[in-house]
Amino acid sequence: MLGSYLFFYFGYACYYHEKLLTESNVGKFYSVCKAAYRKRNLAYLSSADGFYWKNYKQGHLYEAKHGRIVRLLPRVPWGFRWLDKAAILDACTKEQYENEDVISPYMQEMKGELCSVKKVRDTKGIVVLLCWGFSFFPYSFVAASENSFFVSQANELKRVTTNDISLLFLLKSFVRDMATPAFFWLEKKAKIAKKINEIVMTTMKIGIGMFAAAICCVFAWNVEERSGEWIGVMSRKVMIPQFVFLGMAEALVGDGLSKLFESFASESVSNFAEPFSNFMTGIGKLLSIPWFLIFRGWVNESYGTSHLDRYFLMLAILNLVFLLIFLFYYYMFVHNNEFPEDQEEEAA
Repeated sequence: MLGSYLFFYFGYACYYHEKLLTESNVGKFYSVCKAAYRKRNLAYLSSADGFYWKNYKQGHLYEAKHGRIVRLLPRVPWGFRWLDKAAILDACTKEQYENEDVISPYMQEMKGELCSVKKVRDTKGIVVLLCWGFSFFPYSFVAASENSFFVSQANELKRVTTNDISLLFLLKSFVRDMATPAFFWLEKKAKIAKKINEIVMTTMKIGIGMFAAAICCVFAWNVEERSGEWIGVMSRKVMIPQFVFLGMAEALVGDGLSKLFESFASESVSNFAEPFSNFMTGIGKLLSIPWFLIFRGWVNESYGTSHLDRYFLMLAILNLVFLLIFLFYYYMFVHNNEFPEDQEEEAA
């Protein structure tokens, strides 16, 4: 019994207590949006003095409208620039908050009427990633087709072995597990050569994955086109290329999403990289349900009247279009964009 108490005592003393967040990231996002909405009628600032820095050093700003106003980094799409207003002090608060008749900035923050610059920066960093994540949804539509349309397609082809569908999925898993270390080796070589930085390499990884998803749909479309003439004769071996490219897409896009979050999110939320990747992919698969319902006329129970070839071709084109959107967004809001970490002021 004494040994158990000693083991518990020393184990507890040596246990590392992780500091819990005082506010969830969802709550942080909500509080910034609420404060910004309440201050929607305030004018933007022309200097850094009007922001609520809260014991942090002033800096990391950029000028807009020919220097007439200043905004907080990082840069975000046009529809989210109003989030800066959550950190703007009211005129009376800035000059007279020490008076008893005026509520101090700290009390305003407690009431949800004001947010610190650091909190606004963290929220804007998440906004950049979420907006960028919308360009991955067509890839999720392809991933959702794996266990539905691809299986239906295989059922109409000639069986080679009793477990050939399982072998196709096993091949996809093998390619997925091999693509990640192969690309990691290339990434390591590029870093040693100092020719490509990590952000560019991650963007290339996701871009190649989205392109592989489009090629997967092209092969699926080609099989569907040919199977109409060779139904029951064509072997399931013709589906090997589409499962190979699907495995590549899953490896590169999934790992790339986690790396993006680690690169651009603030340090306080960097441990949510994998949940972010699963969240974006899961939302895309969920949206594939209403997307399919729009084109349900192309899929019929009778194989002779089905038009899955049109659906696969549409997915291929959609992935290529959103690949261009992905690269455009990178150039506009990620390339040369700064995601600063605010530093506390030194005590006097």
